[in-house]
Amino acid sequence: MLKYTISLGTLLPLFLSVSAQSKAETNGLNALKLNQYERALGQAENAIKDEATAKSPLAWFIKANALFELQKNEKYTVKNPSALKDAVKSALKARNYDKSGRYTRQFMPVLRGLKDANNKEAWSNYGQEKYFRAIQSFKFGYDLSGDTLSYSMTGVCYMKAGQERDALPVLREAVRWQIDAFRDSMLFHTFCREPFEMLGKYYMERNLFDSARYIAEYGMKMFPKNAMLASMQVNILKHDVETTPISDPFIEAVNKGLQQAPADSFFLYNQNAYYLFRIRNAANAGDVITARKLLERFVSDKAALYKRNARNSADFFLLAKPADIANRVWKYYAERNAFTAAALSYKHYLRQVCGDCKDAADARTWTELDSLPVGLVHAWTMLDERKVAMQQFRLRYFNQLKKDSLKYNDLAALNFLSESLLAEYAKDAKTMAAMQLKTTHVRLLLRWMDMAMKEADMSAAWVAYRKLEAFDPASFTLPIYLEKLVTADFRYGYFETRVKNYAWNGSGTLCNPGTVSDEIQKKVEERINFFRRNAGVLDPIILSPEKNRMCQQAALAWEVTGTASHEIDKFHRCFTEEANLAARNSIPVAGVNTVIGVTSAMDDNDNPSCGNRRWLLNPQAYALGHGSSKGFTALWVLDDAGNRDSSRYKNSFIAWPNKGFVAKRLLFDRWSFGCYENLEGATVKMTDAAGKDIPCEIQPYSALYPLSTLVWKPAIDVKTIADKSVFKVQVKSANGKKTWNYTVTVLDLNPS
Repeated sequence: MLKYTISLGTLLPLFLSVSAQSKAETNGLNALKLNQYERALGQAENAIKDEATAKSPLAWFIKANALFELQKNEKYTVKNPSALKDAVKSALKARNYDKSGRYTRQFMPVLRGLKDANNKEAWSNYGQEKYFRAIQSFKFGYDLSGDTLSYSMTGVCYMKAGQERDALPVLREAVRWQIDAFRDSMLFHTFCREPFEMLGKYYMERNLFDSARYIAEYGMKMFPKNAMLASMQVNILKHDVETTPISDPFIEAVNKGLQQAPADSFFLYNQNAYYLFRIRNAANAGDVITARKLLERFVSDKAALYKRNARNSADFFLLAKPADIANRVWKYYAERNAFTAAALSYKHYLRQVCGDCKDAADARTWTELDSLPVGLVHAWTMLDERKVAMQQFRLRYFNQLKKDSLKYNDLAALNFLSESLLAEYAKDAKTMAAMQLKTTHVRLLLRWMDMAMKEADMSAAWVAYRKLEAFDPASFTLPIYLEKLVTADFRYGYFETRVKNYAWNGSGTLCNPGTVSDEIQKKVEERINFFRRNAGVLDPIILSPEKNRMCQQAALAWEVTGTASHEIDKFHRCFTEEANLAARNSIPVAGVNTVIGVTSAMDDNDNPSCGNRRWLLNPQAYALGHGSSKGFTALWVLDDAGNRDSSRYKNSFIAWPNKGFVAKRLLFDRWSFGCYENLEGATVKMTDAAGKDIPCEIQPYSALYPLSTLVWKPAIDVKTIADKSVFKVQVKSANGKKTWNYTVTVLDLNPS
């Protein structure tokens, strides 16, 4: 009979009740005590053959114990290669029969030893990518001793074998157990990183960011050097930044991202965007205290990142010295004509250079004035508390400037300086200084408008014209400038925004919405703003990337069904909540895409109330969206985010065509006139240049769309209208208290 030295894994309970044991079980226990494992095995098998003890957990535990020890001997395993497997099976049966758990607790050292031996085989199979074999072995490991590592690896093997449905519940349970153990500060040696990695990846691939966040957060606490979980946390934070508006939660997400990845371009860019945006807004609103605090925090945060060895050549502001950072901030604002923010930042820069020495800072400023941008000097003097002295200085500085040699970027700022001087000398309007200022101001506005057109900066050109119109509304030269402006805008804002051969890269079969290039989105944005400018809307819109993405999904859904609607059926095979949201907030345009969709919505030929046109020209709109498939355009227009001043449109109006000039090819069948006055029941009268009445068919009034609007169809044949044809329009409110008169001249424009 073979004898073996007792191992630490075999600690026999010496207090088992003899009265509860059969003779064979008692003999088996005694044999185990004497390390007589073959004899113990024989006694256990005798007990198992006996019907009275066939299901005795003690008999099966004795057998498992004996086989476990025997399989350690090479000679025995040669003759009995399945000894370990038989030991495991016996132990599992013993546990199954041991309903009270009494013997399981007593034989736990043996079970753990069996688990370790069994798991060696499981890990071997795992390393050889024999995942289904490994699954069985790891299951045994868990069933033997409740080992959470074995359970975790069961889920890992399921996932590796492509059995996602079986893997997920196991991985979720494994993660839950480990997090509970971590919270209770126990069982650190059994923690397994793979369930966190796999479950986190699963959630990330499905955009389930809240679930992924929970996994990554605890995973990094337990495995702080895990590169995969760290990368996951960074990507989750990037999602948070992308989906959060500029706010405290936005910068919190950015700062968390910079803690994880201090040199990451995405987080650095958004950190810059947050502070530069808020500093400028606070400065423009006159909230100097808030602007200063934000600037100080921005400068200190950048310097702190540099101190942490964050290096990124793409970040203009990532420097070591606060003074150098502040120097770049004011230059950044000055280059973008944000002169109030530039002046405030320049003051901060001077304080960084010389501390609180105000006199030295002032001295330095005045010696540098000739080299500083015009707008910065203006903003600097406006911020200064010495009002009278600064007023005199501004006039002297303005008169000494060589205005004809100024660059285009200085003209807008020079206009602001000129306007402030005109306001300051308004009481002395008949003095020589005031009269010279008026003449110079008109000349500056004309030069600004002319140079803006040459730079194709049509928004600025229109701003200059509106200022000129407001400053001298009776000027006989205004129509000349306006014709020149409308002609240039038709070229740059309409003709050059054409999209040739748009190729949709999505797929209805695969429910892939595709993407629209940034270049095309810019053209769509510019064409919308072209129509708004020429209709009399002062404020431009932007296209929101988030809304663009959702509109693209709506266009896909319409492409699949071949019809456009404001509701997408939830059973649609390409249905998404975002697509449905976009559909509810968008103009659906069928048969065309991109910029042609914008023009089609402005034409609005099938809509008597011109509702689509009115949404595009809504003066309150700011953040719109656009998506295009092959044959559909989605234009997200339901937006009141602009919070613009609507009082202007009580005296002026928004019309298509508007007063002045219009390109012949954009003279649509329906004309519209809108303002913040009640136009229900209003009438319209049109005449040609000879004073001949033109019949007008007034369309049914609708108050469902922005701005009270009168719509009519004049009896004119656009095809036969000659260049420079003139139409006079008179709109009268229903009560007769309000009348608007304007003239429209048609231009036959054909840019080459």
